[in-house]
Amino acid sequence: MTSIGWMPAARQACRNFRAATAGSRNAKHSVYIVLLHDSRFPERWGLYVGQTSRDPDWRFDQHKLGYKASGAVRRFGVHLLPELVEHLNPMQQWESLELEAALADAFRGRAFRGSRAAISVRSASVRRVSFDAVIDLVVGAEK
Repeated sequence: MTSIGWMPAARQACRNFRAATAGSRNAKHSVYIVLLHDSRFPERWGLYVGQTSRDPDWRFDQHKLGYKASGAVRRFGVHLLPELVEHLNPMQQWESLELEAALADAFRGRAFRGSRAAISVRSASVRRVSFDAVIDLVVGAEK
């Protein structure tokens, strides 16, 4: 697989987060990150940030099958990146929603904008998507 220039910065951004409710009695939700790639454009990679009450692997499979799916993950999802968020999961629902948005915001930050490789960050913040832009947004939250 091709080296993605901004991936070390993404790993560092994730390490800066902590989940206050991680491992607590009512912790049943997880955040997950999916690596996205449009094979028509080898230099374009992206991230999808989501949250779920299900197992993230199961949720990823749902995306790929088209059930309650993000179109971006269904079409461009390569695989989960569990190593980025394993220190956060599981957590309570309110925190998973907050961390989903915070992670997406962190990935949209300045450290990634200087990268020559395109990064697409997708989360629950915005409803429309264009894979051609350097930083794109789309729905990521599971209903």
